[in-house]
Amino acid sequence: EVTAAQTLAEFAKTNPTLEFKGAISSDGRWLQSDEIKMLATLPNKETLIGTVITMLYSPIRSVISSTQGTLPAIMSALSNK
Repeated sequence: EVTAAQTLAEFAKTNPTLEFKGAISSDGRWLQSDEIKMLATLPNKETLIGTVITMLYSPIRSVISSTQGTLPAIMSALSNK
């Protein structure tokens, strides 16, 4: 549904006579023209997966980077005593 809406929206940019009236979704639901336009603005599946992975990985990366800086400092302080 998203790819079809994106393709038609891209085509409509160069052909202004094309106008969204409505569509039927894969589950048989009627989509209004504003819903189709909203679908056309969504990123593709690969981009969405990458965004989710980045969001999940970010806190882990923060913990690891903060631990890497703190642990050597603690070990250095303990070895100096």
